Amino acid sequence: MGYFGKKRIGKDKHPTRNISMKGVNASFTHDQETGDPIFVRADYPGLKPEDVAIPMLNTTMDIINNEMEMIVFDKWFSVGSLLDYVNTEIRIKYVTLLKLFQNRIEEMKSIPAEQFREMADGRKITFTHTSLRNYTGEAKLIVIWFQEDGEDKYYGYLTNDEKSPEEETVITYAKRWRIEKLSQRSDLLEH
Repeated sequence: MGYFGKKRIGKDKHPTRNISMKGVNASFTHDQETGDPIFVRADYPGLKPEDVAIPMLNTTMDIINNEMEMIVFDKWFSVGSLLDYVNTEIRIKYVTLLKLFQNRIEEMKSIPAEQFREMADGRKITFTHTSLRNYTGEAKLIVIWFQEDGEDKYYGYLTNDEKSPEEETVITYAKRWRIEKLSQRSDLLEH
C-alpha cells in the first residue's frame, strides 16, 4: 500500500504500478473456501518473506486451532528457507507460484515435450522435482507450458503435495488470486 505521509519509511516496489515508492506492506491470510479474511499484518518494507510469513502462519494457526490443510502463498514467498519451515516444522502442504528467473525458465524448457500431457484448456502440464536454496530435499515443480503469440510460455508451481493431481494443485493456487482480487475490490468499495 502506498504511503504519502511525512514519516520517513522505506521504499518498496508497488504491486500494480511497477515503481518503487514509500509504502506499508500488508499481508493477509484468507480462508480458501469462503474467501473470508482470517488475519492481516502490516509491516514496513525491507523484511524478508520468512520474517513476515512465519509469525503470520503461527498466529493464523492459533486462530483456527491448527486446522490448516494447505498454505497457498504469493510468489514473493517462494523462498527455500520459508518453504522448508512449512514442510519440516509445521508439516503442512504448500503451493506457490515460481518466480520466473531465467535459470528457472531454462529448467522448465529442458523438460522433454513428451512428458507433458494436455489439459482441458489446451495448455500442457507435467511435473519434476527441483532443488531450492535452503530447502531440505527437493520440491515438486509443476510446469504449465502453452503458446502465446507464437512464443512458448511457462508457469511453474512449487509444492510439497505429492499426492494431489497437478491440475488440482494449479486450481487451488488460482483460488488464491480470486480471493486477492475480491479483497481488493471490497477494499475499494469501502473507501
